[in-house]
Amino acid sequence: MIANPAVKAYRFDPFLGVLVLEEYDHVGMKQARKEAVLAARKAKSWGVVLGTLGRQGSLKVLDRVVEHLEEKGLDHTVVLMSELSPTRMELFGDSVDAWVQIACPRLSIDWGEGFKRPVLTTFEFDVALGYVPGWWEKGSRQNGGGGGGSGCCSGSGTCGNGDCSNGDCGGDDFGGEYPMDYYSQDGGDWNGCYMKKKPSTGERKPRVRIGLSNHFKLTSYE
Repeated sequence: MIANPAVKAYRFDPFLGVLVLEEYDHVGMKQARKEAVLAARKAKSWGVVLGTLGRQGSLKVLDRVVEHLEEKGLDHTVVLMSELSPTRMELFGDSVDAWVQIACPRLSIDWGEGFKRPVLTTFEFDVALGYVPGWWEKGSRQNGGGGGGSGCCSGSGTCGNGDCSNGDCGGDDFGGEYPMDYYSQDGGDWNGCYMKKKPSTGERKPRVRIGLSNHFKLTSYE
């Protein structure tokens, strides 16, 4: 639902035979995540959590995060953690101003407001450090404006009061496009997918397969 805010989602209860339209506060979620990103931009020391539960953590993404922190000259500490919780994070006290977690993005999106300090996803981390524009900044940059608005106003007046400075605009924009491609093969560089999708060359090369009988030759295209 987060990745496709304009698409209606229904939940069917087979026992009651009831079809229910599910709703999600897209604008509220994105506003909360924006506030976390803006708070993290002020951080001088970062904590980097590498999730050890299953295959959530990615050393490739960890190397990239650390490289970005070193480029910005920011102090950082890498922590291996199986489960993230506000109690565990608070054990570090004031030594960490903001966190980026390489585990599950929903830990930040669904429960991020339960932490005293910002806990960002790897995508939000890139936004905080300025490597990619925020979802509230894309429209204004494309229209030649500053980086403060979400771009949904742009003279269209779809926000009611004409003010997008808080990124809480309604309408068809849903507060901006927030990617949910953390496990997708063709996701962004913050993506934790173990096997990236190879770019297509536009050609379908035939591959010869030998069947069970020597009298038949099977050719498939990939």
